[in-house]
Amino acid sequence: MKRLLMLFIPIFILLSGCQLIEESEYTCRIHFIDTGKSDCILIESDKNVLIDAGDNDHQYEVVDYINKLGIKKLDYVVNTHPDADHCGGMDKIVEYFDIGQVFVGNGNSDKKTYKKFIEALEDKKLNPSV
Repeated sequence: MKRLLMLFIPIFILLSGCQLIEESEYTCRIHFIDTGKSDCILIESDKNVLIDAGDNDHQYEVVDYINKLGIKKLDYVVNTHPDADHCGGMDKIVEYFDIGQVFVGNGNSDKKTYKKFIEALEDKKLNPSV
């Protein structure tokens, strides 16, 4: 899983427009949001990319963190896989933010947490790409 994540991060940094302007000035910030033992990464630039959203216990912390940055739209939302420690907060992310495009890895699971995420996407008429 970590190898897959390490592959996704550079790709989304490039897609989101992050680039080095000068040695001391960046056009983006990468946030590793503390969600305990779960995963959540936000890439903030001219495009905002969220990779995973932690577990259910930290879903409001993730929403609050992003709100405090003044972000209203997430251009890309990536759920790497349906385990609860990666998609637990996704339903609240979809509920609270304007979402551009959603990417879902391993897009099939009967887990309750993952189903809530997919239902939230359906409620907003968002279709994930696999």
